Amino acid sequence: MKKILLLSSLSLLLSGCAAIFLPRNQKVNFTTSHKESKIYADKLLIGEGEDFRSKMRKNGAKQLVLKVPGYKDHNMVLMPYNRSVGYYLLQIPNPLWFVFAGFMVDSEEDKNFQFKKENYLPMPEEYKFNIRGNDDKFISISNVRIDIKDKNKDYRPVLTPHFFEGQIGKLNEMEIEYCNNLAKEELKKNNKKKKTEYLENPDEKSIKFTNTIFTDNIFKTLKNAGYTDTLNNFFLDVNNTIYLEANITGVTDFFVSSKKDLNNYLKSKFYITWYIKNNFNEIIDSLSTQYFSDDFLYYRGQRTVLKRDEAQRIAYVDAVENSFLKLMRDPVFKKYIKIENEFKNPEPALVLSPSASTITSKREAHMASVIVKTNKGHGSGFATTHDGYILTNYHVISDKYVGSFNEIKVITNDGVEHTAKVVRTNKYHDIALLKIERNFEKVFKISREKSFENHQEIFTIGAPKSVELGQTISNGVISNERKSFNTSLMQLSMSVNSGNSGGPLFDETGNLHGIIVSKAVGSNTEGISFAIPGYLIQEYLNITF
Repeated sequence: MKKILLLSSLSLLLSGCAAIFLPRNQKVNFTTSHKESKIYADKLLIGEGEDFRSKMRKNGAKQLVLKVPGYKDHNMVLMPYNRSVGYYLLQIPNPLWFVFAGFMVDSEEDKNFQFKKENYLPMPEEYKFNIRGNDDKFISISNVRIDIKDKNKDYRPVLTPHFFEGQIGKLNEMEIEYCNNLAKEELKKNNKKKKTEYLENPDEKSIKFTNTIFTDNIFKTLKNAGYTDTLNNFFLDVNNTIYLEANITGVTDFFVSSKKDLNNYLKSKFYITWYIKNNFNEIIDSLSTQYFSDDFLYYRGQRTVLKRDEAQRIAYVDAVENSFLKLMRDPVFKKYIKIENEFKNPEPALVLSPSASTITSKREAHMASVIVKTNKGHGSGFATTHDGYILTNYHVISDKYVGSFNEIKVITNDGVEHTAKVVRTNKYHDIALLKIERNFEKVFKISREKSFENHQEIFTIGAPKSVELGQTISNGVISNERKSFNTSLMQLSMSVNSGNSGGPLFDETGNLHGIIVSKAVGSNTEGISFAIPGYLIQEYLNITF
């Protein structure tokens, strides 16, 4: 009996009264902003609706996920708020506080820390998915990259306590303080770079993540909101699709901890520049955003929930998605996603000199055929007036920014290189008119009359693949004329390559029927190409002869 009493007394002293008598669970009230709300704690559903109470186990911080139909999931961390009154009352029986282990056990025991009894968990309105309207363009996400070349400058790991109120404002203040302190340290150390223990491989200067971890998530968002063209498998409405790229130039990771560092979560802030592009990969505009990820628990009650690099991956993907949702609400961005219905050239009619001597056979085609060369590659083209007006594709001369063209060179059939200027374009129909200082003996005649027939044999001349292959002739057959969205295309059974773009499509007698514009690409797809019908050229460019 004495042994039992001795063991019981020893157990009481070593474990502490609070560790023994305080309840393991706590009733917590939650209020949300939507009737359809569902809240999960550590992946288990704990309640639904605008108001509910849930019994929470006091074993450390909880990873909460708020789900509302039509919204992105909102990830939060429910942190222990304070010690209960019972904890302090139960310290009285603990004899000799600072001598025995009871107090030390109590101070570290999870269940001594209680959650806030009342918790308001609103769904941020900016997390609502924008459903595509009938007058909105499709959106394609092409590339999201982290472009941090020097992590000592553009990556900021900040240790911070958890803030129950005004979190975002205080985290921004902590970031500024971190940057100021870092600048002072660099000044003291004569710009000696500081290493940090919060990053994997701190000796590496750059930070890189694969593009797919970001784009896959955004693609799902776009698909659910109707911004991806899931019905059209072959012809894409390129004039009513915008393309997005993102460049992440700065990252701040906030490593947030509770009292005594028992619970830790990650919240990341991304500095992102979004580039809005057209189907020619030209930048229409760019918008810069700063946005936070949600909160992601990685350490609870001295136990690892997620490895830190995995928490970073999840937080980074979330920060990009949050930034994208913010972009979708930007008034400037909204302007660019509205469908365009006017595809004509708005400039006054341009009168060109009529041709006196035209191509009359395929053997003469080389006399009017040219190579169009830019800093990004080359394409083909052809003369349509004796005084040096050249037709080609817009995508052959397009550059980094809309309306800006680098130096364009035109190589004629005698090998002479000429500088070309852009006279006018119609990017909606992928056609451009250039001018060089050169007289052509023979040119292709542009007619407003449709003169081709299905199954008619046709030819093209150009420089497939390489400038060295200039004046190469290919032949094929007209399959059909296809009308897709706001344009007409001639489908050809003909083998062409990238360097053929902009080249003339003509018959045995030299009659011009079109301009080579593209080829079908894909597995088990060979010998299918497309051309702009020749009878529409004058309309597209608003020119006459």
